Amino acid sequence: MLHIHSLASAKKTARTLEKALTKAGVSLQHGKALDLLAAMCGHLDWNSFTTSMTPQALNQQLFDFELAHLQDSVDDTYGSECMVVAQTGFQLRYAADTKMCEYVRVCDPLGRELMYWDSAEWAQDPQLVMGAVLGALVRGNAAPAPRKTDAESPSKSSALAASSALPVVTDIDFMKTHAVIFADRCHHIVWRQESVLALLAEPTSAEFAENQDMPALDLQYEDEGRLYADTLTLADLAGLVWNPKEQSFFNALGHEYRFIFEMTAQDWFAKFPPQRPEAAAALQGTPRDVAQSKALVDPELPLQLYELIGEYAHTQAGQALPVKARVAGRTEREAREMAHSIWQNSPLQLRITSLKWVSPEVAGPFAVYTDGGHYDSVAYLSKAFDLAEVLAPVANDEVTIEDKDNNCLWRIIVQATDDQNGEGTASVR
Repeated sequence: MLHIHSLASAKKTARTLEKALTKAGVSLQHGKALDLLAAMCGHLDWNSFTTSMTPQALNQQLFDFELAHLQDSVDDTYGSECMVVAQTGFQLRYAADTKMCEYVRVCDPLGRELMYWDSAEWAQDPQLVMGAVLGALVRGNAAPAPRKTDAESPSKSSALAASSALPVVTDIDFMKTHAVIFADRCHHIVWRQESVLALLAEPTSAEFAENQDMPALDLQYEDEGRLYADTLTLADLAGLVWNPKEQSFFNALGHEYRFIFEMTAQDWFAKFPPQRPEAAAALQGTPRDVAQSKALVDPELPLQLYELIGEYAHTQAGQALPVKARVAGRTEREAREMAHSIWQNSPLQLRITSLKWVSPEVAGPFAVYTDGGHYDSVAYLSKAFDLAEVLAPVANDEVTIEDKDNNCLWRIIVQATDDQNGEGTASVR
């Protein structure tokens, strides 16, 4: 496929194509040559190619911050420049008359400035700036470099290259991702558009281009007790680049995106082995131990509310009572474990048939109890959770959170210790 990114270069190439075909004995009109050239560049015809190069069409590919920078820099002037053109048509420009590179700027195929960095900025954080430059140029459509085949390259070298590759966004298992932290907020994932997410593996396809503005993840975050909806589009995810220094993903503007996964204790310690030999030995449990291990949940995740439907069964008598209640957890798995902790009372056993997320707004206000006594009632679940965390270190027995219907949503059991301060240690049970 040809990569022609301006109308002037396309017309010049069409003339070259006409001359080459004439020498080969093939007569081709200029209009037909333009149509043929447009088709070779992935367009229907010359008209569709020219339409794709209009400011209005290009603006559809730009982020809001790029459009804002474009407006702010419209009157900026520069001297003689050189440029490197990516396969997307976006340009990296720099001064042609200076011995040392003092600045670089990313422009669209029409030459409109979208981003600018001076030498002081990339000296401060070269990895971040370089990632932003590349991301702005390739627009999530990076062309893969040719790789040596196994016959051309020793298997050891191939294995080394594979092991040293940096993470990319397609390495993320979005089906196991519970939340994304960005813009100083934790966004809970409420829906995953699997068909859109699948296009992350096809960044150069026409289908990707058609769906780049489609929501890939539907999100929800809490602010001052209220829930707000948000999304991450296919283009948002495709534009994320791994920063080895920060060990996280960043977009072209330099904003960090952290993906939160749920991890069992066994998985955690497999990845981060404990330093103490006795702790490592204790992890060598049976498969049942592994299955019953508690989930380690990122503490930055907000507490979520779930509606539980199931039955409270007597293991010996075979009788069961229907149960419909609410329970809280930072993830669905933690909510299940909390429910079993609250309702388990041998020989009675809780059997959960469904557990679905519900808005905390339906269950407030929330009462916080410490050692069985009412401490305070608050309007929002997040505030109740913060209050419970504060009370846990000074409680003697337990701290609980209940909703307006007296469902016990969350419980922190305080374990007594023999330390000199006489304080207990709190653990979620």
